[in-house]
Amino acid sequence: MFKNTSFPRSLLRSAASVAVLAVTALTAFQGSASATSLATPTLTNQASQGWWVGNPIFDSGNLSGAVNPTGFITFKLFGPSDPTCGQAPIFTSRTAVSANAYYASASFTTDTAGTYHWISSYSGDDENNATVPSACGLASATTMVAKRNVTLSGDASDPSGTGVVTNTATLGTGVGPTGPTGTITWSLFGPNNMICSGAPVFTAVSAVRGNGTYTSAPFTLTAPGKYGWKLSYTGDANNNPQSTTCSDPANQVTFAGASNPISPITLTAGPTAVNPGDALTVTWSGVPSPTSWDWIGLYPVGSYNPIAWRYTGGTAGGTTMMTVPATAAPGNYEARLRTTRSGPVTVS
Repeated sequence: MFKNTSFPRSLLRSAASVAVLAVTALTAFQGSASATSLATPTLTNQASQGWWVGNPIFDSGNLSGAVNPTGFITFKLFGPSDPTCGQAPIFTSRTAVSANAYYASASFTTDTAGTYHWISSYSGDDENNATVPSACGLASATTMVAKRNVTLSGDASDPSGTGVVTNTATLGTGVGPTGPTGTITWSLFGPNNMICSGAPVFTAVSAVRGNGTYTSAPFTLTAPGKYGWKLSYTGDANNNPQSTTCSDPANQVTFAGASNPISPITLTAGPTAVNPGDALTVTWSGVPSPTSWDWIGLYPVGSYNPIAWRYTGGTAGGTTMMTVPATAAPGNYEARLRTTRSGPVTVS
């Protein structure tokens, strides 16, 4: 009853076909798995130029080799105080991806001079691997930001009358986390030293706390002539030094002399009509830095030879008696103290 237990040849052939089909199916499945492996794109950087502090900067990345990419590119910026990119970024920007192309970050406005570094990376998606973040310090991902050139101008006050002068400086376009810092120095040259050579007759210094106007301390001119101010700004970590020139008309003043000095000298003599041998009363005041050698003389008007004189006693003010000589010729006379003259005295 077991003679016919072997399979028919046709059935064996069918089984072999099934085995071949199974192998073929397996081969086809293996080919499909290879087709679904992720692409490995590349991302290259090209950072913008920095120009100078206060201008915006940005980074751009060129994504290539991706298959139907989606996701996003992340741009991270590290400031001048972090040359190794070891601290938290000072700025981060994300840009959505839709194809192999160039993508730019948002802009960042700088407030500090120095070297900035960008690091970028692509997130990847279902068909593409993520990229490794770019290295810190790549030349193509580095932005150099220079110091800012500021504006500086001055405005000299009018010294007419009192001789008191000041100068108001205006500092502009300075930048920094809190604005420009440093100092402004005013140097006054004169009289009649319009090339500003040698030592100034006066200097003043003011600390800078941002853009704006700053006024020098006052100075009182004593000698007539033309004067010129020269202004200098020191600069700081984010702003270049700046100065004005002596030829700037806004910083030049002309002083004719004080018409109302702080301590004017007064001198009077009377009575205004006397005879030879009469007494004359002379009163004075306002003599600056009086000395024991100061004296008052009675002169014929237009002459430099006194007919009488008296010491003042070294006082800034006082009264003295003077006798008109009996030999005095009729005419007009005046009392003189230094360069101040009294009104005329007529001797009959």
